[in-house]
Amino acid sequence: MHYKKPHILVIHENFGHRGGAEKLTYHIAKDLGQEFVFSCMYGQKTGQGETDWQACFPANYQIDFKSKTGLKEALEGHLHHTKPDLILAHKCENPLMLQAVVESQIPSIRWMHDHEVYCMRGYKYFPLTRKICTKKAGLCCLFPCLAFLKRDRTSCYGFQYESYCRKQAVIHFDQQFSRYIVGSYFMKEELIAQGYYEDNIEVIPYVPECSALFSASKMKRENLLLFIGQIVRGKGLDVLLASLRDVAAPYRLLVVGTGSYEQECRRLAQKLRIAEKVEFVGFLPEQEIVNISARACALVVPSVWPEPFGLVGIECMRFGLPVIGFDSGGIKDWLVNGKNGILIPWMDRRALSEAIEKILQDPQLAHDLGEGAKEFAEEEFSCSSALGQIQKIFLEGIKARKEFNKHQLGSAQYNLG
Repeated sequence: MHYKKPHILVIHENFGHRGGAEKLTYHIAKDLGQEFVFSCMYGQKTGQGETDWQACFPANYQIDFKSKTGLKEALEGHLHHTKPDLILAHKCENPLMLQAVVESQIPSIRWMHDHEVYCMRGYKYFPLTRKICTKKAGLCCLFPCLAFLKRDRTSCYGFQYESYCRKQAVIHFDQQFSRYIVGSYFMKEELIAQGYYEDNIEVIPYVPECSALFSASKMKRENLLLFIGQIVRGKGLDVLLASLRDVAAPYRLLVVGTGSYEQECRRLAQKLRIAEKVEFVGFLPEQEIVNISARACALVVPSVWPEPFGLVGIECMRFGLPVIGFDSGGIKDWLVNGKNGILIPWMDRRALSEAIEKILQDPQLAHDLGEGAKEFAEEEFSCSSALGQIQKIFLEGIKARKEFNKHQLGSAQYNLG
């Protein structure tokens, strides 16, 4: 299969809108569609925004990412047929698939969105204490962490077994990719600690531009707090709810998103007797989120896991929203205390309550921090600059492949094992 433009195959577990990983995958193809042809290999459809994805990835192929048989051969056959110039692997943790990518000799770039590649649980903290893990993946994952028992709220047993040997194989093949892109300096340090080669890691805080209409003239700030993201335990919505119990000022909390921890959070709001102040609205289109942001006084990011980046914070800062968030993972890359929001010590619930109270009681402070947030996001997180960096890395990989073919192989060949 031949394309006039350079062909990039994107490997990602989902096809359609869902969370931050899907947003990045979609916008990379959409925003760089003039320079490259993108195709997509995916594991499952999300049921949201699939028409948008179809427009960006007219050639798309579904494959069972969890399969243990035939997966490597299927991917090898696909690579042999489509002959991409570059492979961009985003969310993909199957060692057989990673092995096929590495052995193909096609330039391979890994977008490291989170901790799932090297953490058996996927979220780098201890489930009982929520204390963040700072260790390199290894035997400590078995004891004392017991990470082979992975929480699974969809299972009747409440957990699933995670293979240590399989995870080590994932790490082994993943560390053989050509380049790595991460969103924060925290993630770069994390990869280095896990044994990745520092010079191959690029920090690109890519936050896509909002395509929806935002009218600053129609803003009318209310005592409305926002939580936007997947409702999973690591995102800390339960911690936010517990903190809101001690907030005396009038407020409403709008929870935008869905997830496996939603029912527990709904029950907690009832138990804390704040349910009438908390509204769960589920997944919302971009324009509705923009409209809500124009009315809100702050976004709260109460992540208790080591957040790899947290792009929702930058997105809302562009609308002039200050952010209140825990100092967890890569959040401090963009949340500057007193300039664009309030940075709270990790898991300090009392400090979180006080920061929320402060914003609600002082509209001028909220306004000033919001202005600082907008200015900071525009100056430090230029979408066009990030896209230029991504394009440069893609072209460097493709050029290296062509040079390799020219001097070593004479023509395109693929070692497919």
